[in-house]
Amino acid sequence: MSDSDKKIWKNYYKALEGCLIQNVKGDAEFPSFDAVRPDGKTFHIEVSRDPEGNGPGFLFGLESEFMAPVCPGFVVDNQGICHHCGRTEQEH
Repeated sequence: MSDSDKKIWKNYYKALEGCLIQNVKGDAEFPSFDAVRPDGKTFHIEVSRDPEGNGPGFLFGLESEFMAPVCPGFVVDNQGICHHCGRTEQEH
């Protein structure tokens, strides 16, 4: 991995600093978490193999100036909010 790529990933995961996990969800292979940022904004993160969701290992749901939010699929709750990324269908 190049130094540039390492910096991108470090900054991506740095978005977790200061956050608080509120709920653990999912299962052993694909755990997911509800969390709250220091500014009070809540968000949902999931673990998967890669940004495409092909298996366990990649953490979905973090915001980064280097990466657009990645969502493995649009799954909404009864208020029209995606369980994966917290966006509405119009924002997806």
